[in-house]
Amino acid sequence: DSEEVQIEDQAGTYFYRFNTTMEPFTNAKVRKAFAMAVKQDEIVEFVTKNGEKPANGFVAYGFKGPDGKDFREAVGNLVEFNAEEAKKLLEEGMAEEGWDTLPEVTLTYSTSDTHQNIAVTLQAQFKEALGVEVKLQNVEASVFGSEQKELKYQLSRSSFLHDYADPVNAIESFITGSSMNRTGWSNAKFAKLIADAKAETDPEARWQLLMDAEKVLFEEMPIFP
Repeated sequence: DSEEVQIEDQAGTYFYRFNTTMEPFTNAKVRKAFAMAVKQDEIVEFVTKNGEKPANGFVAYGFKGPDGKDFREAVGNLVEFNAEEAKKLLEEGMAEEGWDTLPEVTLTYSTSDTHQNIAVTLQAQFKEALGVEVKLQNVEASVFGSEQKELKYQLSRSSFLHDYADPVNAIESFITGSSMNRTGWSNAKFAKLIADAKAETDPEARWQLLMDAEKVLFEEMPIFP
């Protein structure tokens, strides 16, 4: 209740990484199906309850482009809850792989009440939208980070806080070979867009390259926010 308390926005995104080298997340349609089964608005309203905005892209709100528009609003929602489409994509992905039953999925999170609450919520949402039973695995934080980098988990929690006020700081996390990638995902078009953005001196052209790069990231969905 004190007037001295200040609550300010912080640029960052809570997200999950798919291991694109491990079944069933070797298939992009299966990844998209899981991503579209998530109700971000319910998580921020009923689970985390810290005044966060629902994350429908990877770059956080608050970064204004040369035209004065917020990056997040200019790109728009790149992933949204859609149970019908999620089920369709899951069926298509399984057919492409020749799977009659989906390989077992384990969701891994590091020890924390918040992480656990989000994991339990996601488990329920995957069951509701996809009819998939997902197992939960809790790992101590001291081990979690190194094992995630070694791609030992199928599906695991993460978060990113901006180091500086520019969208490239977030998006470049997923270039090939980045220590922040931790998904096994690699895409030449995406890497070129990031490289071109870093070399571009025209502000508007650079901004467009970054917006295009985020769209490519969500076309293949190695993560979901």
